[in-house]
Order: sequence, then structure tokens, then C-alpha cells
Amino acid sequence: MKKIDSSKLFEKIIIHRLDNLENKLHLLQEVVQTHISYLGKRPSFEIIEPKTIVEFQIDAHFFCFIIDDIREIIRITAITEVPNAPEILEGVFNFRGELISLIDFRYILELEPKEYELDYNIIIFKVDHFQAGIIVDKVIEISQVQPEQIEPPVETPIQKSFVQGMVKKDEHIIMILNPRLLLSTKEQIEVNQILQADFPIKQETIEE
Repeated sequence: MKKIDSSKLFEKIIIHRLDNLENKLHLLQEVVQTHISYLGKRPSFEIIEPKTIVEFQIDAHFFCFIIDDIREIIRITAITEVPNAPEILEGVFNFRGELISLIDFRYILELEPKEYELDYNIIIFKVDHFQAGIIVDKVIEISQVQPEQIEPPVETPIQKSFVQGMVKKDEHIIMILNPRLLLSTKEQIEVNQILQADFPIKQETIEE
């Protein structure tokens, strides 16, 4: 009977366990990195200086963007429908020779669709490498809020991840939106791919 070298056997066992441990550590690092990345995209309530906000209204709901996230505010314009587009994309429009995607914010808010009117506005926001527009009923005002006025969105009428805080004003609540969370990364990629593709144009004009 062949004699087993216990020291070599022990060495193999140790090496095998170290390999398993290394694989587990690598997996743990990936998980931790994923969570760090996710947390980095989470809305933050820690605002230490006054912020300028642009307040707007959709139905009976009041929202605002931090002005740094807004590229432009324009009157509603002709909208081009995109065939086979995801439901979140309402269409595209021309802004100074540039094609901008129009996000269906009512769909995101789970509100009923409605006909747009000539006095509605489009707010174009831009974050990182993504920009888009949303149609709003009315832009109310630009104002400044102090850090102590901003509260976590615990009692907001709309409970969504992109509502990063709230400000109480007069008789209503203004929900502060984080445009980075309006669309998922996957949705942003889909929208950008559509803008780069050729598609038949069908314009929808706003009737006077």
C-alpha cells in the first residue's frame, strides 16, 4: 500500500482553500463595488448651502429641479413620434438644430394621458452624458431655498425614488426631483440609441 505524504496532502488542502477564499473575496469586492456605485447614485438630503430651484406644476402636483440640472426652458413645440419606441419615450423634438428626446413624465408618474396646450412648457435637463425634456403644465417661479427648508420626502404625494426631498411652501408641497434617477441606466441607453438611429418622421403639431 502506497504511503500518503500527509504534509503534501495538507499543503494541497491549504492551497485549495486559499483559492476558494480568493474567489470569495473577489466576489465580495464586486458586490461591495456595486453597492458603492448604487449608493453614489442615491439622492442625498445633505444640502449645506442655499439652492436655486425651478418650480413647476403637473396637474395638482408641484415639483422642482435644482437649477444647475436645467439646460433650458422652452414653449411646447412640434413633437416627432418615434416608431417602436419604449413607452417612456414620448417622442423627439428639434432644439436649435439638435434632436432632443422627450420623456413621458406623466407615464413615469402613473398619471392619465392628456392633450397638451400651447401654453405648456418643455424643461430640458442635462445630467452627465444624458439630456432629455419633459412637458410641464406650468413653470411657476425660480426661487431660492435654504438647507433647513429641505426635508426628506417622507410625506410626499408621489413616492418615487427620484423624489430626493421636499419643500413646504404656502399650502402645498414641492417635490425636489433628481433627474439622474428619472430613468434607469438601461432606459438612458435605449433612448440614446434611438437618437442615433434613422427613423421615419411623423410630426405631431400642437393645434391652436
